[in-house]
Amino acid sequence: EHEKGNQYNDCVLRAFFVEGRDIGSSEVLAELAGGVGLDAAAFRDALDRRLYRDVHQAALRRAHDLGITGVPAFGIGGRLLVGVQSREALEAAITAADRRGSGEGLVCGPDGCEVRPS
Repeated sequence: EHEKGNQYNDCVLRAFFVEGRDIGSSEVLAELAGGVGLDAAAFRDALDRRLYRDVHQAALRRAHDLGITGVPAFGIGGRLLVGVQSREALEAAITAADRRGSGEGLVCGPDGCEVRPS
C-alpha cells in the first residue's frame, strides 16, 4: 500500500533473527514500521483493529492453494521448493528448468504470485 513492504519485512526479519526482538508484539512492529518511514501510530491502530485481516487471510488461502506451506518458497520451472534451500539445490532446479525450456510455473512479484501456463 505504501511501497515499503520489502523494507519493512527486512526490518522485521532482522529484528527477530539478529536482535532477538519479540515480533509478536504490536508495539515492536509499529516501532519497526516507523523506522522505515511509515506512520507508527496508524500502523499500530491497523494492527489493533485488524484492519487488514481479510486481505491477510486471502493471501494465506492463495498461498495454500499454490502449495506454499512455508517461507521462503521458490517456483522454478514448474517446481515448487519450500523452505530454506542450499545454493546447490537452487542451482540444480534452475539448471533443470533451463534444460527443459519450461516457460511455465509459479511467478511471484511485489503484487503476489500467479501460475503462468506454458
